Amino acid sequence: MSTHPYVPDMYLDDGSHTPSLSTPRPLALDVVSVQSQVVYGRVGNNVAVPALEALAFSVAAVPTVVFSNTPHYPTLHGGALPIEWFEGYLQDLSARGALCSLRAILVGCLGNPQQADALVRWARTRLKECAGLRIVIDPVMGDHDHGIHVDPSLVDAYRRDLLSLADGLTPNGFELAHLTGLSVERY
Repeated sequence: MSTHPYVPDMYLDDGSHTPSLSTPRPLALDVVSVQSQVVYGRVGNNVAVPALEALAFSVAAVPTVVFSNTPHYPTLHGGALPIEWFEGYLQDLSARGALCSLRAILVGCLGNPQQADALVRWARTRLKECAGLRIVIDPVMGDHDHGIHVDPSLVDAYRRDLLSLADGLTPNGFELAHLTGLSVERY
């Protein structure tokens, strides 16, 4: 085991054990969670990552937006990550070789339609590469109390591109009504 706290244990191709940063093995991921992050609160990756890790899944959290809190408070700071960062995060996961055992992609709140487009391209490639990969989408768009709180064109992006990739959907009643164009009764 490495004696330096910041140098991970690495194994060379010949099986010898040595701390080395030049020959890292990929950290195999079970789940890529593409969701929001908040400084204060429990939504998106703030909830998904600890829950999945408690179930012994290896998770990569890809933030789409970073906010001070949910939009239900009188102030809100932050916003969508730049598209170059977002695309780079996804591409770097592929480039690191970390997706060989990928089992699921979770999708939550997206920051803008450009992120939706980039995610669709990336997910379609993953579906071709990973047999049995599942995609679960929580189309976070708003709620009955506050209406739509994302870029309204994301509704079309979900309908047009994302929903067809999903093995599972977890919309609230408000989101379901907007996605289907049908009335959803509140109880």
